[in-house]
Amino acid sequence: MAPLDREPPAISCAKAALLLLGICVPSALILISTPKSGPSSVIRYAWIAVVPFIARHLLVQLSGVTTSYVLNTVAMGQLCLVLMQSCNFLVLTRLDTGDFVKGNTYQPSDGLVHKLWGVIGLMFNLRGIGTPWQISRINAVPQSLDKHIENGKLRKGPWVARQLQIIFWQYLFLDFTYLSSLDTSPEDAEKLFGPGKEFLYVNANAEQWGARVAVGLISWLAPARVTMDIVYRVLSVVSVLSGTTSPEDWPPLFGSIWDAYTIRAFWSVFWHQHCRWFLTSVSNYICRDLLHLHRPSRLERYLNIALVFMGSGLVHVMLDMFCWEPSLKAPTLAFFGSFAVAIMIEDGVQEVWRRIAGVVDSKNVPVWHKILGYIWVSTWLTVTSPWYLYHAVRQPVEVKWLVPFSILSLFRPALANGLWVGGGLIIKYIVGGEI
Repeated sequence: MAPLDREPPAISCAKAALLLLGICVPSALILISTPKSGPSSVIRYAWIAVVPFIARHLLVQLSGVTTSYVLNTVAMGQLCLVLMQSCNFLVLTRLDTGDFVKGNTYQPSDGLVHKLWGVIGLMFNLRGIGTPWQISRINAVPQSLDKHIENGKLRKGPWVARQLQIIFWQYLFLDFTYLSSLDTSPEDAEKLFGPGKEFLYVNANAEQWGARVAVGLISWLAPARVTMDIVYRVLSVVSVLSGTTSPEDWPPLFGSIWDAYTIRAFWSVFWHQHCRWFLTSVSNYICRDLLHLHRPSRLERYLNIALVFMGSGLVHVMLDMFCWEPSLKAPTLAFFGSFAVAIMIEDGVQEVWRRIAGVVDSKNVPVWHKILGYIWVSTWLTVTSPWYLYHAVRQPVEVKWLVPFSILSLFRPALANGLWVGGGLIIKYIVGGEI
């Protein structure tokens, strides 16, 4: 529900910041001062009932911080996860002061402000980096930075310089992406992405299939990834330069595209992991605490996976309601839920292959296996992604800008293309960027 009468962005940002503090500070106070169980813990559940009302006002403000629905959605998504993480700490993971002391979030002798700072910081640390709760499969530091390690620590200067160079190129890439979208006329957009086209398969022509590949595959590999990654890198530079964190606290947000030869690896290795801690806490609570499913078992494993993807779908539906306002919610849920089915299929196929071929070591994956895997992942994304993305593609270009000021439009097209392509080659082969 993007506001019709937009307030100045500064006002929206200020109100959003106050509302965010209005959730995080009380949540941190309750976490610090109440036990995880027993009669005194009832205040945790009472506060959880209040959070959605404040969160709704927060999302309304965030939906108006810019005129770009894309950037608003990124901001809303990150902060929405922070709020969900606070709820996770309160009633699912159920952390209390003993856990925070053991996890070195703070010490008993610290003042209240320091304790609040530590707990709120943990809420924003969505992957639990550097804590006992750190999620698995955190991406390793790029090899190009190995030469800048002293006494086991990354040198701040080279790390910041590398981040800034990548940020500049990512800005150019997003600039190019938006400028390219302006070349599609409303008539062509209607023909390629009009209502119902996301479900068109048998009767789709070559041009419509090309559009499906562009949106359903390429957008995940580049524009969507870069849009989130550039925000992460900007925040990392600000945080490190301010002295509140170190480079080690900011491992790469995305993994290598070359590892995405299964659906499972696409989401667990290549894609960002900001949702994992919260969503797995929810799924584990349902499967283990409520249903008491035997672990390990196939039922527990695949129900966990299905709940994680459906939870992700519900989060995205909620965000879309405040920005993109899709008329139908089911396609988004179907898109995210489909990946649980895809993982079951690929697990079954791989298990059959291991039995037939007698393969024991699954770590040494042959090249042909990876090639088939890339085809499989690409096909699934191409077939299903339009269910989720086409509604956004149909929106006016005026609400989908990606950078506040266009640098490439200052140059002739050939020079502009040379600038961002050449910059990408420099990042890859000189700076040490990883794909």
